Amino acid sequence: MTQTIINQTDTTQAPADAPRLLVNPAVAIIRCSDNEVFIRHGSRSATSHRIEDTKGRGRLANFAEAFAVPRTVTEAASSTDTDALDAAEFTQHLLDGHALIPDADRNYGYAIAGLGSPGIPAAAQLAVVGEGRVGTAVARQLTDLLRRPVEQAAELITAFEDCDFVVVAADALNPGLFYDADEAAMETGTPWQLVYVDGGEVMVGPTFIPGMTVGYYDLDTMDESGRTMRMDYQFLKTATAAVPATAPVPYAVADLAASYASLSVLQHLTGKGSFLENHVLRLDLERMHVIRDRVMRLARTPRDLANRNDLRHPFL
Repeated sequence: MTQTIINQTDTTQAPADAPRLLVNPAVAIIRCSDNEVFIRHGSRSATSHRIEDTKGRGRLANFAEAFAVPRTVTEAASSTDTDALDAAEFTQHLLDGHALIPDADRNYGYAIAGLGSPGIPAAAQLAVVGEGRVGTAVARQLTDLLRRPVEQAAELITAFEDCDFVVVAADALNPGLFYDADEAAMETGTPWQLVYVDGGEVMVGPTFIPGMTVGYYDLDTMDESGRTMRMDYQFLKTATAAVPATAPVPYAVADLAASYASLSVLQHLTGKGSFLENHVLRLDLERMHVIRDRVMRLARTPRDLANRNDLRHPFL
């Protein structure tokens, strides 16, 4: 747990037109004394910390509690008989510790305090391509995280043309769909996130940013090269089954895949950067292993060469 000590002398007047602030709904403020409060988010959270007024002005706890309802700094100072300079000082520490947030951000309290998001998600247009259980779970979870509807799109090309970010979700390995998505991303410049279930393995990522990160060809090549029985893998991933599997992906597995995918999307949208850029997360449910692999960018892939005007020998 971190500790914040208030002991500053150089402060500025809080502006009269300051926004309305609110105690972050994702944290609790515990009064230790009039001069000390504890901000609690979780027992081991970096957001949980103590704030103490070492000057003993006897106003800190009352001032912090005043924001149980949305108020400006001036209103909170007036209701607690706190000097304007002291109020500005208290406010800065409470804001730095994510104990106070703008009232407009109240729906993103957990993202700010619990996930370390630098701010509310950008107002980007999102779509989820994939009608299976994984796609449905991703759409539901993103709707909850972003507090606005995220729809499942029926047309892949339309989704990439109309949206700022696309999640491609599948209940099974589908190289054709994934390559189509990669090509659409290159044509439109739209970032996208891959997530799918492959039997007892959940694959989340990478987060693809055209022109900056790896592409699906890089991931597919790396995945294939790491196979012990490479020829069998090449055959099985494209073979048509005489008796196809019909059991749906269990909801527990679909939600697990969607959770990691949704959190990486949130990181991307807030500008923090997805933890799956140039990486793929493998959740091996048969062995209960969680592995994060680095995906290397290959030179002169067929996709990259196809977008070049000049014709060059691939080995030169």
